[in-house]
Amino acid sequence: MNLTYRMVISVFILFLFFPPFLQAETDSEEEVKTEGPVNLIKNGDFEEVRVNMPVDWYTEAYLNNKTNVEFFSDANQPYSGKYCATINNKQMNDAKFVQDVMLEKGIYKLSCQVRVSGIVNPLGGANLTLLLGDKIQTTPDIFGPQNIWTSLAYYINIMDTPSVPLQVQLRLGGFGAINLGTASYDAVILEKVDDMTEDLTRLTFVGSGQSVPERDRVFKSDVKPEDTRPVDRGKGPNYLLILILLGGMAAYITLWLIFMITTENIKK
Repeated sequence: MNLTYRMVISVFILFLFFPPFLQAETDSEEEVKTEGPVNLIKNGDFEEVRVNMPVDWYTEAYLNNKTNVEFFSDANQPYSGKYCATINNKQMNDAKFVQDVMLEKGIYKLSCQVRVSGIVNPLGGANLTLLLGDKIQTTPDIFGPQNIWTSLAYYINIMDTPSVPLQVQLRLGGFGAINLGTASYDAVILEKVDDMTEDLTRLTFVGSGQSVPERDRVFKSDVKPEDTRPVDRGKGPNYLLILILLGGMAAYITLWLIFMITTENIKK
């Protein structure tokens, strides 16, 4: 077998192994470029359910028992998907779904869909309450229209990197403003943005925030239900790393073949 023929075989082996690796790298780069903003809220669409409760959310209420309030994953005409999250205040109450999110200094956009029905008190409707340590911001209350999804969107401007998580509360009621009725939430999205170009209300937090002692937290329930705690979903195999290792092995084998062919030719 002459040298030219052996070199052709070696080049063929090289291209046989490397195109998948190169293509995978290209696809990965394209995926990174086309990937949209990251939703910092876990299970913001409420599609992950366990024991009729949305995963990654916990609950708090002023009167936190089944006689006064009901929290559940609701399949009755959600805004999107199969489920939304519903609060049903059976008695005058202040209740909320809660999720803690660790953020850094910057500008964020918080949006969601809300639907209300049966609210009787003109104070303490459906709202978004944001608690950052000892600092609190509450959006205007929603009382209607009844049984129709309403879109909410706000900018959050965090002036200093906080030392505690931002507590995002999907709420029905408020401090000194308890209420009856139901509030359903869906499509909750919290994403970091570069600027505040839209005409939205700005909720600003100045200072890094300080933790609040448990005794000073108003309307905090004693227990986070086991069935609503976050779930570790784990991670799948890293296919790109596997392809890189295979590509490296192919390169090593190809170089070894070229070296052996060249050495054999020199000996001749």
